[in-house]
Amino acid sequence: SEAAMLHAMLHNASRIHVLNQNTRSSFFQEPPPIPFRFLIVDDSSLNRRMLVRLIETEKTGRFINVVIREADDGLTAVEAVRAAQESGESFDYILMDFIMINMHGPQAAGIIRKDLKYTRPIIGVTGNALPEDIAKFIAGGANKVLTKPLTKAKLFDALMTV
Repeated sequence: SEAAMLHAMLHNASRIHVLNQNTRSSFFQEPPPIPFRFLIVDDSSLNRRMLVRLIETEKTGRFINVVIREADDGLTAVEAVRAAQESGESFDYILMDFIMINMHGPQAAGIIRKDLKYTRPIIGVTGNALPEDIAKFIAGGANKVLTKPLTKAKLFDALMTV
């Protein structure tokens, strides 16, 4: 009967879901063997924590397996990128604030792009929504600039399109 067929389909679907919970993988896509590596750069520990939470709570699709490093200013970010490259474990994404102590985001992005030859995405995350500030960040080396407050949807849309 139609009801019995529907019951069997639902039973099999739930069995598949339980199996996948035990193996910690998606039914449609296996997690990447190597984690996506993020560098989050912001002088505010609260902003860094918020970005970490947004990334870590996205446990579906592409970003199942992630490693997140943090830096509290542009100078520390440059050193973190240099150290990661020297160890052979470069970052897949850099999320960077605009105004920070020691070195601002656009200047750090420029050094990371030009001196360190970093070619992967740099996404500016800033409260400075003025067009000239966004243009300065892009000119410095950011692929895209997101304005605060940031939502999970806005962040993951940017990560998927850079």
